[in-house]
Amino acid sequence: MLLRGGAVAAAGVLLPAGAARAALPAPTPEGDDVGYVQFAAIAESVSAAYWKRAGDAAAAKRKTAVVAKLIAALGADAPQSDDFVIDLPRKLTPAVGVRIETMLVRTLVGALASTADGSTRLLLARVLSTDSQQLTIARAAAKLPPVTGLPVPFDLDAAGDELDTFIKAPNYPTS
Repeated sequence: MLLRGGAVAAAGVLLPAGAARAALPAPTPEGDDVGYVQFAAIAESVSAAYWKRAGDAAAAKRKTAVVAKLIAALGADAPQSDDFVIDLPRKLTPAVGVRIETMLVRTLVGALASTADGSTRLLLARVLSTDSQQLTIARAAAKLPPVTGLPVPFDLDAAGDELDTFIKAPNYPTS
């Protein structure tokens, strides 16, 4: 593909800018895809709450927009507002932000290898791209070097255990 004056040239056809992107089918998570997108929606909500409390309104706004896209992709399978309560530590340090963003990036790397629906995989890849940038920002705030290369992926069970440290499920029965 070549860019020509705000248009995309693909296979000799000149398309208006944005036409290729608009033609993509909507994500339709299926099977395990649903679990990854549900995880991402909740974890991105935790991340948005972190960045809001940390005083980065722009990052919180970006994260909130990501949550909306994930919720839209899930439809009826989307987590509801009363399914969980975000429970961030009282002392909010840059290390907490690194932990949240690392969890997201590692889980999304794993999700890309497992996601069956191509449009869902593309949505999660775009979220991963944004989260990787946010991880770099979080690591800089914690005075840590940026991550190089792909991190070791989290499987969904390990990611869920990590996420559980940042949320409470008020309607979930305890044993």
